Amino acid sequence: MADGMMCQVHGEGVQALEIEIPAGQSLLAAGGCRVLEAAECVATALTQPDHRDGGGIADSVLDTLKTSFLPIKQLVLCLRNTGPSVSTVILAPEAFSQLVRIDLGPLGPSGLIYRKRGFFCAGVAGIQIAGWKSLAGESFKKINGAGFCFLAGGGLVLRRELRSEQARVLCDSLLAFTGGLDIRTRPAVSVKKIMNLFKNDYITLSGTGSYYLQAFAGQKPGPAPQAVATNPAR
Repeated sequence: MADGMMCQVHGEGVQALEIEIPAGQSLLAAGGCRVLEAAECVATALTQPDHRDGGGIADSVLDTLKTSFLPIKQLVLCLRNTGPSVSTVILAPEAFSQLVRIDLGPLGPSGLIYRKRGFFCAGVAGIQIAGWKSLAGESFKKINGAGFCFLAGGGLVLRRELRSEQARVLCDSLLAFTGGLDIRTRPAVSVKKIMNLFKNDYITLSGTGSYYLQAFAGQKPGPAPQAVATNPAR
């Protein structure tokens, strides 16, 4: 990988993600995730989830925490390897989710548009994260660059492809889509119908690219991982 981070997903129904962070590099992680292991890493809580490589993080520091922090759902965590060698971090979503990795380099400047609540983690080096807009009452963000990211979708995540085609997808099932796709929603409706619209209306995607669907919106609570396998000999 360009950023030198090696990743491995453990488990099926309940998953955990193991990442090796090279010395001096950082990982952005969702504030609500569980950090099961983070040797030689300092966790910093960020009040501003937008990030552009090369600056801005210090201005949004809320507090410097030890690795045994409690989940803080409203924040993004920056895990920085302060040790002299590779540090292993193991993260787990706080609820029953499927983790999906997306390499951003092949997507080019258009990047990936993702549901804000679906963000799980991303390598800091070489990426940009910025606000996008809301769809059906949900905030979406844009991420692009030369790195990678992991998303956490409710229950099961399906990747679908469009080749000069179009698809209609349920609003709350849309986890992410590549920035090259065109998106169309219905015109605004009366306030009386708005709550039903958010739950049951459809979005039309068209063009060439990929999109990701989650089986259910909102992550259903699931059992926390009880144990993590010992690292194999390297």
